[in-house]
Amino acid sequence: MTEQCAKALVHDLSPLIQDFADTARFVMQLDLVITGRHGRGTLGRRARPPTLVLLPFTPDWRWLGRREDTPWYPSLRLVRQQTPRDWKGVMRRVHDLLTGTLASRR
Repeated sequence: MTEQCAKALVHDLSPLIQDFADTARFVMQLDLVITGRHGRGTLGRRARPPTLVLLPFTPDWRWLGRREDTPWYPSLRLVRQQTPRDWKGVMRRVHDLLTGTLASRR
């Protein structure tokens, strides 16, 4: 995909966002959130949208060892580095998860 095509897929909503409620309203309309933070988990909804949290090899304590889930946020899926600084591996795993999700919807 060219950079021009990719830009056509990105919509800047920042002019429409005044506060966290606006942000939450937009996030709740998404099919999936991929993030390096867990703020989506605090929206108080369990299933929508599902969220992938990208974690470094040694994240902070709240992510509980080597799990792919968290008891605090049931709709979050944790995607961890298997070795330090291996973000390519994390992105391959995200690709595999998305490919599997799309295949199961067909």
